[in-house]
Amino acid sequence: MERIIWEENLNICVQNIDEQKQKIADHINRIYQKHEEKAEPRVLFDLLNDLGEGLRIHFALEEKIMQQLGYPELAEHRKLHKFFIRKTLNLRRLISDDPDNIRDEALVFLGHWLVEHIRTEDQRFGPYARTRIFVDQHRRNKRVR
Repeated sequence: MERIIWEENLNICVQNIDEQKQKIADHINRIYQKHEEKAEPRVLFDLLNDLGEGLRIHFALEEKIMQQLGYPELAEHRKLHKFFIRKTLNLRRLISDDPDNIRDEALVFLGHWLVEHIRTEDQRFGPYARTRIFVDQHRRNKRVR
């Protein structure tokens, strides 16, 4: 399985979001590595469980920032996040039900979805967020004077 290589063009330059997404990508790479090493199903189960929890925390922060900034596509973005968490937890369930039946393609989906989500959805949010933050700071500075 091809590892996720974090490149600068994946950054959206908003608060802690980039750093968290890099950690998620690293976590997915660990899942790939353990799968290739034929780790015990419990190891993959635990890694997927941790990934699901990390996704919940990250997506909650990202959605909170989107809400604070009045991002008009928040509802649709939230649906995409819920979909990805559900898929991740379904993979965890598959490992629990039939550990020998986890195919590479099922795990590759994790990295593919994350990178495509960043390149499309998050890259639309980045410029919006930076503009709103700049405008809000400019307005606050004008009031202070």
